[in-house]
Amino acid sequence: MPQRVWMKPPIYSNGGMRTRHTTLQIAAISAPARMAEMLETIEAESLDAFVDAIVPADIRQTRPLAWGKALSERGVLDWRRSHERVL
Repeated sequence: MPQRVWMKPPIYSNGGMRTRHTTLQIAAISAPARMAEMLETIEAESLDAFVDAIVPADIRQTRPLAWGKALSERGVLDWRRSHERVL
């Protein structure tokens, strides 16, 4: 069975604001060889075949999401400010 690996990234400094980002990474998908090992363990031909087998068709998106152009952090803040209404 694939083992989970907790990664503790370094502390980043952003103009005096320090943050620590912690991420869970699944070791089984970190490299092609590990992916092949995982797929063999779960007896799936591919990751797509595995998803097809476990996610019901009636809840799956049938077309790509229309995300639009990516926004910068400032762009998101400006968009939120223009679309939020204080009651």
